[in-house]
Amino acid sequence: MNIANKVQKFLWGSLSIVMLTACDDFNLKNESVAKSPIVPKEFFHPVVEGSVVNTAINTVYIPVYSEILVSGGGKLNLAITLSVRNTDFAQPLIVNKVSYYNSAGKLIEDYLEVPYHLNPMASAHFFVAQTDARGGLGANFIVQWSADKLANEPVIEAVMAGSTGTQGTSFMSHGRTIVRKGN
Repeated sequence: MNIANKVQKFLWGSLSIVMLTACDDFNLKNESVAKSPIVPKEFFHPVVEGSVVNTAINTVYIPVYSEILVSGGGKLNLAITLSVRNTDFAQPLIVNKVSYYNSAGKLIEDYLEVPYHLNPMASAHFFVAQTDARGGLGANFIVQWSADKLANEPVIEAVMAGSTGTQGTSFMSHGRTIVRKGN
């Protein structure tokens, strides 16, 4: 066998390996909603009862998608990362509630059992795995937060991302305040 044939066999073998691994889907083990937030405890931790006086309570609605319709009538499951970002340089934010609902309005998951303190300029993240399609096309998060009346409003948004084979899709959704109580 001459060198040209060896090189050709090597290139075809390498190309085959690359193509096979490129078509490998995500690890599709049955993952459910990650119950705990994805942040270090030094800047996102449970509030000590009675340690904070909040004068404003807000509820934010964030539309998310655990699946979308794709060409041919199929569905593509999406992973969801919800991000709660304290935009204040000095004031902490209290995240009272993070709840995930499906298309029918049924509660799927409450992420927090107690309110959490989020340091100034810190972020907290909550994750729904790509394999968890319980939310459907009309899923949403409800985030309830509170802070001193002089604190900046947080940025609350979600990133949805999914892939199959070599195709990927990602997009964002921004939260909207639906209830404002207090000063």
